[in-house]
Amino acid sequence: MIKIMSKVSYKLNSWMFCPSDKAKLIEKSLEVSPSVVIYDLEDGIEYGKEDIALENLKSYWNQIKEKDFKKALRVSKESYESSLFFLFKNGLDFDFIIFPKFEDKAELWTLKDILAKYNSKAKLVLMLESKKAIKDLNNLIALLKPEDKFFGFMIGKADLASDYNVEIYSELIESISLKVIQKCLENDFNYIEAPTFELNSEFALIANLNYLKRNGVYCKAIITPKQIAEVNSTLEISSEQIMQAREIISLSKEGAARYNGKMVDEAMAKKARKLLEALGE
Repeated sequence: MIKIMSKVSYKLNSWMFCPSDKAKLIEKSLEVSPSVVIYDLEDGIEYGKEDIALENLKSYWNQIKEKDFKKALRVSKESYESSLFFLFKNGLDFDFIIFPKFEDKAELWTLKDILAKYNSKAKLVLMLESKKAIKDLNNLIALLKPEDKFFGFMIGKADLASDYNVEIYSELIESISLKVIQKCLENDFNYIEAPTFELNSEFALIANLNYLKRNGVYCKAIITPKQIAEVNSTLEISSEQIMQAREIISLSKEGAARYNGKMVDEAMAKKARKLLEALGE
């Protein structure tokens, strides 16, 4: 298996969508501290207002680029080429480009060509939102090359559920999500969980975050800054976990050793090394 130049991120926990057609919401995004702000040119904006959204991003870019959070852009499938040309020509660059409703490998080639032409630093996130995308997942992964700046996958659960004619919280959509998570873990990609839309249910969010952590997922999309603290506190790697990983690695070098009553084996040491490597140690 060829490993792509990607690394699982334990630090980029909260990914907050911001509709870019509304200047007031862009201003509010500058006042909060998620891990990533996704400036949206797709479903989050009103129909016909993409030009306004682009001008807003251009106007606010000097303020946006000074913020500590990572900057992501979700483009529109229908107009991504013209949008990226406009933004890159005006000196805007992003840490991530999120491409929705991905299905066609030709789109991947076009995206790569655009990023290369403008020497963009952006890493790609592909959104899978149809039966075709799920069926072709293995073929898509095979197309990715070691030099590709590929970060990972998201699932558009609402569109996917509609395509399968099932409910968004059905066992089928959950099983598909787990399949994509498995592929991400096998290939050192990142999986970004879709937003939790029950905004008045703290239980729903916490249950989802605990589910993600059990399944090795550390990135969660959100649509309100009210969820930033809960997402970050649940998914971030604590200083205690880092210290434990360091101790496990140290003990593994001594041969037979025990940690918290468990034998330190190679599987435990490998997991600890992978965590510290992803954190830059």
